[in-house]
Amino acid sequence: MKIVPYLLILIAPLSGCVFSKDALPSRAFHSAVIPKKETGYIPLSAPVFHPKKSELRQVETVLEKVYREKILTWTHTPALLRNYYRQYFGYLDENGDRIVFVQCFAIDMRGDDFWRTFFMRIDDGCDVVFRVKINLKTNTYSDFDMNSCG
Repeated sequence: MKIVPYLLILIAPLSGCVFSKDALPSRAFHSAVIPKKETGYIPLSAPVFHPKKSELRQVETVLEKVYREKILTWTHTPALLRNYYRQYFGYLDENGDRIVFVQCFAIDMRGDDFWRTFFMRIDDGCDVVFRVKINLKTNTYSDFDMNSCG
């Protein structure tokens, strides 16, 4: 019986299995729910929540719309949406609506896991860094922001 875990470790890399720490496990992109709200984009007095996987799937649907309407129309050479790392922050707005603030960045973070627990403050970056707030009640987005180039 003790052989099974060792076999799993040996077989998994050969079978293409991925053991993901991502908030929304996917082979397509990396994501993390950040527990703190010291982002500068979320009111410090706002109650926070940990988005469920179903809510993150909802966020991703709206994020595809943001990508089509903003990134593809504003940039000359956008990264593919699947190449953006995502940081999710859940909070309640003044109406009690569940809002997920999403920061996306197309910067290779392989080998560095600090981005999974800390808000990434990235200066400049142009279209490889953008942020948006997604209202889970209305399925809409607001406060789209892209880093400057400079």
